Amino acid sequence: EGSLERKSRNKLSWGYSTGYYVVTPAKWLHEFKDSDDSRVDPKPELSLFLPDAVIGNPSGEKFNVKGKDRSGTMSSKLTGSTELAFKAHSAADAQKWFHVIQQVCGATGPAEPTSPTPSSPATA
Repeated sequence: EGSLERKSRNKLSWGYSTGYYVVTPAKWLHEFKDSDDSRVDPKPELSLFLPDAVIGNPSGEKFNVKGKDRSGTMSSKLTGSTELAFKAHSAADAQKWFHVIQQVCGATGPAEPTSPTPSSPATA
């Protein structure tokens, strides 16, 4: 658990916002506004079930996690699968987060965000 910066999913907003993230023994990644929220008001802003997610290899202090937000908020119900871009405090921190998440994640993917086009064309 600890703080990470997450790139905004809002296309009208730029930059990163800091949140407090916890990987639980039940294999969930939860986002809280700050560390107090995880103890005082334990309703996460965002929840990803990591066995259903894909984590991208870290590039410096950045890494991506693709999965479905299951927090139950209105925005999570409107979006399907989402790719979240995280930034750690350092490349070493990114490696630590990557190793923890990778242990419970369903798969490991590329470091950069993937395009919406298929990666391999269908052969006839």
